[in-house]
Amino acid sequence: LIERVNASDAKVTMSYDAIGDQFIVQSDLTGNLGITLNESNTWDNVNVGSGNLLEMMGLTAPLDSATYLAHNSGNTYSEGDYVNVSLTNGGATLETYWQATEDISDGTVPGTDEKWEQVILGVGRAQSANLGANAIITINGGSKIFSQSNVFDEDAHGVAGLTINASKATSGEMSFVVERDNAPAKNAIDKFVEEFNDAQQYVNSLVAVTREGDDVTVGRFSGNLEISRLGSQLRKIVFGTNYPHSASSTTNDGTNKTVADLDARNTLSENFDADNDGYRIYVTDETAGSQTDSLGTTHLGDENYQEWQSSDGKWHNFTPTFSAFRINDIGLDFKAGNDEIVFENSALLTQELTDNPNKVKALFSEEMPTAPVFDHNTGNDREYGGLSYFLSEFIENFIESDTGTYKTHVEGLQGQNDRLDEDIDDLERYLEQREETLARSFIRMEEMQSRMNTQLQTLQNSFQKK
Repeated sequence: LIERVNASDAKVTMSYDAIGDQFIVQSDLTGNLGITLNESNTWDNVNVGSGNLLEMMGLTAPLDSATYLAHNSGNTYSEGDYVNVSLTNGGATLETYWQATEDISDGTVPGTDEKWEQVILGVGRAQSANLGANAIITINGGSKIFSQSNVFDEDAHGVAGLTINASKATSGEMSFVVERDNAPAKNAIDKFVEEFNDAQQYVNSLVAVTREGDDVTVGRFSGNLEISRLGSQLRKIVFGTNYPHSASSTTNDGTNKTVADLDARNTLSENFDADNDGYRIYVTDETAGSQTDSLGTTHLGDENYQEWQSSDGKWHNFTPTFSAFRINDIGLDFKAGNDEIVFENSALLTQELTDNPNKVKALFSEEMPTAPVFDHNTGNDREYGGLSYFLSEFIENFIESDTGTYKTHVEGLQGQNDRLDEDIDDLERYLEQREETLARSFIRMEEMQSRMNTQLQTLQNSFQKK
């Protein structure tokens, strides 16, 4: 039975105390949660528990009301005694049942004293003294906040991103400051700078020409223009374009408010005066063509961006100038004379991670759109994104694209090797033919020399006979 209970989804653990000769049921959940044991699907003061297994195990109140003592305020009771109390309400008599939680000799009445705990026939319920306690906190003198565990998350206190673990806290007042943890983001940026500089140093080693005394060391790609330009191209990507994309999260359009449509804009004007001169808004729902607003003003093709002018009490179109947010805004810059990144101001990075974390995140990891989008700065469709996306795209095109610099360079080297192989083959054929020609010439020379020797012998013989 114990194994079946513990294997069930009741979220309780049952055990047997051999010394006390009793069964113990404990909740697996923390906090002020009670346990109810019964042997019927429905139970209340009328539909009491059925069966007596739990009663025989000592886990429920007695099922037979006849076993309960009639309460008398003059009697004394021992801890664990069960009594019944008859209550009259509107002429009806209701029998209630109680159990003493301690020895009682002062004539206390059930229902008016904590020494008595109300019970239900055939039903077992955890006594108040055995219930766990919820953790309780208050924030800045506010109302009490309860948690069944020692952890208070956003759902408990409503502060986004804040989790309070009170497992090691004692009762009383304590103070703490909630701050953003910038360490993971800063470590990621440090790693980015380290990897970028390693790549720049490697590229430089491929094209560098160094001299030590009479020894000159030449990088394997020192004569390659594309590899030589690679470092500056990577630097250009990291530094960013001259014009920030107006749709990027790293930019600021300088507006004070964003409204959903023209009517929302017109509602603003009802409370605007000279103090609001220069107030700028961005209208997300732009309607082209001639239209009349709720103030009776006719607009011809309103722009998304408008500025309030109190001189005529109207909104006027204006062209926004988007601010840039680049690596120098977080304290990074490039070394003088090379393409490596250095930290010029670490405090600035910490400040921006605290004040503008979303901008810092977008600077590195803003996801590029699937298609170019309209840019208010240049008036053209452009892509935008974080540095990691642009660097990945550039490196992928450089290395893997069929028309990329790397494959083009490799194909060029392969072409040179193929031409060298052809030249070697041509030279080998020439040498073979030349060797064959020289061999034939040598043989003919030997034949001619032999004939000349024969003729010389003949002539010499002829002179001797005369």
